[in-house]
Amino acid sequence: MIRRYDESKVEAWVSLAKKLLVSGSKRLKEGGTVLLKRTHPELGNYVINASQDVFHGWALLETGEIIPGYPHLANYNTNLFQKVPKTASFYGEIKLNGTNIRWTVTENGDEIVSTRGGINPSKFMVQSLFAEERRRLRDRKLASILDERVRKLMEAGYDFVEIVGEGEQIYIKLPEAFYAAKKISGDFSVPESVLKKYVLFFELYGWVNTILIAENTRGLYPVDFKKPLQVALFDVFDKEKMRFLSRKEKEELAEKYGIPVVPLSFMSPLEQLVSRVDQFRRLADESGEEGFVVKSDEAYMMFKLKTEDVLEFARRGWAVAKGLILFSDMATAVSRALTAVNFDPSAFDEAVSVAVEELRADYPEDIVKKNFKKIRFEVLKTLCSFYALKVAEEMLKRGAELEEVYRALNTKLPELVPPAAKYIKIEEEKKLKAAGKTDEARRLKEMRKRLVNPAIRYINKKLREKASRKSFLVVSFCCF
Repeated sequence: MIRRYDESKVEAWVSLAKKLLVSGSKRLKEGGTVLLKRTHPELGNYVINASQDVFHGWALLETGEIIPGYPHLANYNTNLFQKVPKTASFYGEIKLNGTNIRWTVTENGDEIVSTRGGINPSKFMVQSLFAEERRRLRDRKLASILDERVRKLMEAGYDFVEIVGEGEQIYIKLPEAFYAAKKISGDFSVPESVLKKYVLFFELYGWVNTILIAENTRGLYPVDFKKPLQVALFDVFDKEKMRFLSRKEKEELAEKYGIPVVPLSFMSPLEQLVSRVDQFRRLADESGEEGFVVKSDEAYMMFKLKTEDVLEFARRGWAVAKGLILFSDMATAVSRALTAVNFDPSAFDEAVSVAVEELRADYPEDIVKKNFKKIRFEVLKTLCSFYALKVAEEMLKRGAELEEVYRALNTKLPELVPPAAKYIKIEEEKKLKAAGKTDEARRLKEMRKRLVNPAIRYINKKLREKASRKSFLVVSFCCF
């Protein structure tokens, strides 16, 4: 991935973004570029780049100002160096276990603290495990860590954390989390003039935001409960020159304002880098981190170099051997994809593309291609369940019975989620049944059940959880 942007390519991207900004559409797809139109509460409409490419996360405001994002980084492979001078030198920075946060100020003085997915004040999910599922985990050490994490979060009452149910879902809120982490990390301040000139990219890390490896794998990331959140600067982008600062420039800026920087682990010429890849991976493994982001200020490029353990986890052992994608990985990719498009049914294809790119980061290309239809269906199924719950809540408020809700899904889901019409053809199914064409009617019914039944199970689960929480509150009140 590049560390300096060509002016003509930036102009081409801006031209495409402006095209969407002035149109009546919410999305635009041209070639491999996917753009989405969103609204900021103070900055108005803007366009965000949802493609997993060098312009990933870039935004264009109505004023014409560009808010650069951070490019989607490729994993190490020797093909990356085909056009790189043999004399180029590289350095490796520790890839901390956290979330990419950008901090900048617009020309009009508006502060932006956001993830790569947008520029709005937002929240992002860091844990999605039901309490009962934690109890069922065979890996009791992992289950214990998860339970302790949820318990500590509930006890702490952090204003930057939002907990749903019994830790079923845990969200980190921005900008509150960034401010809290900044205070813990030295309480540094940066002048507005500097933030107008640059975009500062931080890793937001700590036990609140630590990624935990799934069941059936070893606990890769240790959890340190001493500090909830911290930040470390890993890159700085010059808006005017359209390039990232060198390591030296970044360190000078950080030293001037007291900003912590991600550690520098090694420096190496190209030839030695390629020959010592395994050694560098072992170095990252010993540090307990995911790997390195390897950069060259001379060749203006960067990429990820993961440890052998992370690569093994990425291959997912037996799943990859069988050409499969683990359910937990699929669910995470689908959740991130739908969150990226704000669960917008009209952006279904874009959500599928994002899910595919998420999985490509951890699975070989051929495995992802082989499972494309399944990925597409999982996105659709999750989207249908999301809107099915909305239908249920609205109808139940009006006094409808559950059976009425279930029947209504057969007509409501294709209306709310148009791609579902391929699976749910209730009127055609009724006509075939009336005409005595039972086999064809049965085939349509089975297709319909693939979306409607999971939606019904999701509704029932949510209703049980809601009833359980109410019961807990009543019991607690009675006890006191």
